[in-house]
Amino acid sequence: GHSHTCGLTTSGAAYCWGSNASGQLGDGTTSNNPTPVSVSGSVVLQSISAGDSHTCGLTAAGVAYCWGSNTFGQLGDGFTSNLTSPVAVSGGITFVSLTAGKEHTCGLTAGEAAYCWGRNDVGQLGDGTTASSSVPVLVPGILVQTISAGAAHTCGLIAGGDAYCWGWNGYGQLGDGTTGNSTSPVPVSSGGVKFASLTAGWGHTCGLTAGGGVHCSGYNEYSQLGDGA
Repeated sequence: GHSHTCGLTTSGAAYCWGSNASGQLGDGTTSNNPTPVSVSGSVVLQSISAGDSHTCGLTAAGVAYCWGSNTFGQLGDGFTSNLTSPVAVSGGITFVSLTAGKEHTCGLTAGEAAYCWGRNDVGQLGDGTTASSSVPVLVPGILVQTISAGAAHTCGLIAGGDAYCWGWNGYGQLGDGTTGNSTSPVPVSSGGVKFASLTAGWGHTCGLTAGGGVHCSGYNEYSQLGDGA
């Protein structure tokens, strides 16, 4: 995350460490900790993702849990109060993957439907609005196989290797050739390149082709695009 880190044991126990002002370590406190502390409760997770000041995890049964900062509803529990212990995401949706952005979270179902929740001031939820949501909202009109949340943008990969992104685009991180924000998914201008995986950073995005080629777009002040500039 921004200033905390989390890990899973082979048995699915979650541990977090670092900053904990919003309860993002999930140990029932708001005390910072320089060493791993056990996340409260008996939830067994198969994956975990750290956002700016919140954390989310997914059980083997596809139930999503989140904890920490909830100012914009990024915990998905229908409220906006911070929580120091895991709470189940509302809606009863079964997810196969989960990704935490700065102040929003997204999940994918087995049917490749994407849902997002939390802050939406620049369209990072992808539902065609800029209204934040404390419960999951469907990203309409697209089925994605993988999803990755950046600071305030989100990207997904569809069958066949085409990429779509939505949300904040101040540095061109949506990859559509513009710097205008988009509240709905827009296709990445890849010049015919097909991607095998995709990952969104703070203000940039990178994709990997099946042949091992890497393509990036967006913020490059620290040369994070890797283009030598």
